[in-house]
Amino acid sequence: TPSLPLNRHVMYASTWDDAKNRVWDIVDLHPLNQQVDVFLPGMTPGSVGQLAREGSFFYSIHITPLALVQECLSHPELRYYALLKNTPEDGANSLALFPSGQLILSLDHATYIQFGIIGEKVEMPCKSGQGVHGRKYRVVIDLLAKNMQEGTEYRGRVLTCLKRFPAVDLLICAVNARGNIQTISVDGFKEEDDEGIPLRKRLEVNSKLTNFPALAMPESLEKLTQTPSSSTEWHEQQSKVQELYEWLGLVACGIVQPIEDEYVSTYVPPYNESSPHQAVNVRWRGLITEALARYAVEYAKNQVQDGLAPFAAVTVWGFPDTLASWWQKGKRRDHGYKLEGSNSYTIICLPGNAYKIIQSLGSSDTAA
Repeated sequence: TPSLPLNRHVMYASTWDDAKNRVWDIVDLHPLNQQVDVFLPGMTPGSVGQLAREGSFFYSIHITPLALVQECLSHPELRYYALLKNTPEDGANSLALFPSGQLILSLDHATYIQFGIIGEKVEMPCKSGQGVHGRKYRVVIDLLAKNMQEGTEYRGRVLTCLKRFPAVDLLICAVNARGNIQTISVDGFKEEDDEGIPLRKRLEVNSKLTNFPALAMPESLEKLTQTPSSSTEWHEQQSKVQELYEWLGLVACGIVQPIEDEYVSTYVPPYNESSPHQAVNVRWRGLITEALARYAVEYAKNQVQDGLAPFAAVTVWGFPDTLASWWQKGKRRDHGYKLEGSNSYTIICLPGNAYKIIQSLGSSDTAA
């Protein structure tokens, strides 16, 4: 049985004023985010009020794919973000709508041969995906293309084919040209089913603050700002970044003390417990656009540059079941198989205008 390729981490090191700075490509071109964490050592809940007040909203809605597409076509001035709720790509038919206007459908063999729009076969590395009935197909429909304008034959065919699909549960939001989240009101949409259960629910994306009054933190972080002069120093710096990355993962999980049971964990924390520090973590969770992620990164960068924090870290998690992750270099990075479906990144803001990025990629994602 062939083994699935594993997730991998790609690290970038640069400065904010570098002409080839790629940090905003990673932030701005990763549209579907489910969680954003900003870790700020040396700061308190009262000092991060400006950041904590940021937020947005999205909708959980029970709607047909046809009604979704008709809503998007009737408001071309808006950018829509949508994905199916709790639907693994490699276990069921799925769809996602991206702000670029691309509607991506992932269909099994039986659904695809009845759908009526030509797509492409998705290469599956596992044995179950080699047979006819285990195949998956990807259909991409550009809702902003000329062939989707009012009155075109292709638009009529797309709408006819979408009628085959029943209503599904979606997470969705819409953004105007100024970047503001908009209210979505679908024409003719029933707000409740026959039993009085709401078919649309507005969900707020508000920040959650976690205060760490005495947190032991990794040591010797000043070495991360130094330029390695040899391969040995480069590997040592990589190890330091990996240690910090793993430790930030523990903080995100709320594990701030080492687990002493070796049967449970053999992890050795990279810090001295005798030197506790004040720190705060700000978290948002929901359907989050890239605009909030960018604001979080800029805020963290400014706190370090102004000397208010010795370093800062922003971690952004994508949805593991999204059909694509990044849109880097103008290309859509179709996402991996959900057993290995990581698509996230961590930006470590350092003194001296420096930063490190750890990009976590799924097995079939392509790095920038």
